[in-house]
Amino acid sequence: MPPCRSGRSALGYRKRPVSPPVYGFRAGFIACLPLAFSVVIFGLVYGLIAAGKGYSTAETVLMSLIVFAGSSQLLALELWTQPPAIPVLALAVLILNLRYLLQTAALKDLLLPLGLPRALAAAAFNADENWAVTIKALRGPDGDAVRASYYLGSAACLYSFWAISGGIGWFAGGLVPNPEALGLGIVGTAVFVSLLQGLYRSPADLMPWGVAAACAGVASLTLPGAWYILIGGIAGSLAGALRDARKPQFQRAAA
Repeated sequence: MPPCRSGRSALGYRKRPVSPPVYGFRAGFIACLPLAFSVVIFGLVYGLIAAGKGYSTAETVLMSLIVFAGSSQLLALELWTQPPAIPVLALAVLILNLRYLLQTAALKDLLLPLGLPRALAAAAFNADENWAVTIKALRGPDGDAVRASYYLGSAACLYSFWAISGGIGWFAGGLVPNPEALGLGIVGTAVFVSLLQGLYRSPADLMPWGVAAACAGVASLTLPGAWYILIGGIAGSLAGALRDARKPQFQRAAA
């Protein structure tokens, strides 16, 4: 039976448009599922430590839902005292999370079509993993088709797994007397290395990455707290901008 070009099938039924997978929320959610394992491990460790610090189940899960930043939550637990030193906690978490300003700036063109209020709300659900997944999709062959719904789907995947795993970790707190002795923190490093591999495009990427790593390493040895994260991110961004500025115009357009 020959195909019908009028938008209807040969039997007269209107055909539904077929959208590439990169268009939708579901595709973003599925794309982040391979990273859910690392999020679950982080969440379990966070829940275990939170239980040891005397947090209730509700407080543990609520912190995950409001903050949604594993490294910041673990840092806050590490610095937690009785009574809590709120200014110290707030400053430490602020420094650690300043890298998200650099990340969400790269998503500006993707999120602003939502309108500024919705774009700002969507940016609050940015995390290292779903940011990397979205950037990889934007750089892919169907990058022009990626919409904000893809980013929101990837964020929803991480958000749900993070909150649930934190609660499960809290309930398991009594079974693991010393969760730090398990060495589960290495999972985070492995995940970030795999994210870099997915974002790699050419040897030219190694220059800003190397600058970021070197500056972060020096800062971690010479400065207190988590300043090394921000310093490494800014140094790498500046190095990348300098690299791109020195490319011929046709190469920048191709990139």
